[in-house]
Amino acid sequence: MIDRTNRRWQELLSMARLFLQGRYQTTTGGSGQGTALLFEMNTLFEEYVGRLVTRALSKTDFSVSLQGGRLFCLSAETTERGLFPTKPDMDLHCY
Repeated sequence: MIDRTNRRWQELLSMARLFLQGRYQTTTGGSGQGTALLFEMNTLFEEYVGRLVTRALSKTDFSVSLQGGRLFCLSAETTERGLFPTKPDMDLHCY
């Protein structure tokens, strides 16, 4: 029973009822109510791991740069221009 003391839970309760009744969002059309919260999981995971490593190395002689680098895998034979740029997830540096 929703009253003034627990009204803040009303939206969550509505969503839980829909889920428990088997009425949830799909990729097909319909008139059902739904809410979605989407994250780019690759970016989220990289950021999470990067922060963990940065925190773990904070009291050492190492530093971490995330998505740094911009080095090249190969260079052109005649011009030595960099080819195939890299974007490593994490670079460790000792200072």
